Amino acid sequence: QTLVMALEDAYLEYGEWFGTRPADHGQPIRVVIYTQEGFSAVTQVGAWAGGVYDGTIRVPLTDLSRELVRVVSVLRHELLHAFVKEVGGRGVPGWLNEGLASFFEGCRILGNGTVLMNLPANHRLFPLVERMDRGWMASADDGVSADDPNQTPETAPTFRIVLENRYSWGPPWYAPTWGVVFFLYNYQDPWDGRFVYRAAFREFIDKSGGRMGEGAVENFEEVVLLNPMPPIDRKSRPDDMEEVELPGSVEELDEVWKRWLTRLRDEQSGKLEVERPFLRWAHYALEAGDLAAAQEHFEKGVVAAPEDVEVLMSFASFLYQQRANPDRATKLVLSALRVLEGEDVAR
Repeated sequence: QTLVMALEDAYLEYGEWFGTRPADHGQPIRVVIYTQEGFSAVTQVGAWAGGVYDGTIRVPLTDLSRELVRVVSVLRHELLHAFVKEVGGRGVPGWLNEGLASFFEGCRILGNGTVLMNLPANHRLFPLVERMDRGWMASADDGVSADDPNQTPETAPTFRIVLENRYSWGPPWYAPTWGVVFFLYNYQDPWDGRFVYRAAFREFIDKSGGRMGEGAVENFEEVVLLNPMPPIDRKSRPDDMEEVELPGSVEELDEVWKRWLTRLRDEQSGKLEVERPFLRWAHYALEAGDLAAAQEHFEKGVVAAPEDVEVLMSFASFLYQQRANPDRATKLVLSALRVLEGEDVAR
């Protein structure tokens, strides 16, 4: 049941991303789950592949109770490939196709079966930052073994190398392409919480036109880097609050990208505590008219502080007034009342 819910959620989620669904074009998506031996025999792919999409999503599974999160992650990855192919490809270049698929691996299954998306895929994050710490690749073939193209180079590709897509696809490129997509979707101002490049990145996906090599970087700089979301509220910003960095070129972007991912790695490993004022960010998103971002902030705020009455009540109000979802709004209000009753008993 959880697998079905995860696929249904992802199916609707991708439909919002791409503005259409395969079913709208008469193209159902078939999913087959195998034993590891059956998967290897049918697909003939390397041992590094966790799943494939070849017109059918094929995933190996041995123990559902132990592998549920992994399988959900792989299914979401392969479902993205199915979407891209079945809705016409949309001119998505290889790096973006795999980067988006890897982006959707970052998820968490809540107790009620809901899949919380847009979370760091640590199996991509940690090795990517390790490579960045060693330096940057000078070209797409720098450090790539002629005998084993699946061997990962010691250093990391630059933004330019990823965008130009001048390489044969293989395991070394999953983490970097994930890193590009996750950064562009989540790069955020610490005060108003606005997602600096998210809207421009969505436009880039629609207008990328499969560009690779010459012109790919210039197109990216024009569509994304030159169109960051403007600040929502400058007047209230504290004087000591750092301004978000806005590079003008991909060369300048490399170090910003590295610092952002390194900070995220340190947070995920427990070395760094990062304040995430989800409630403030949600209110600013509402001020900007970005209901999707507001709901994302509210959702994460409830997960981070499930007994915060103000977060619960604000989210309930949002769901009732902006999303016409009185059932969930009522549940949140009841949760807030239980918290308040517990505080009264404690007194």
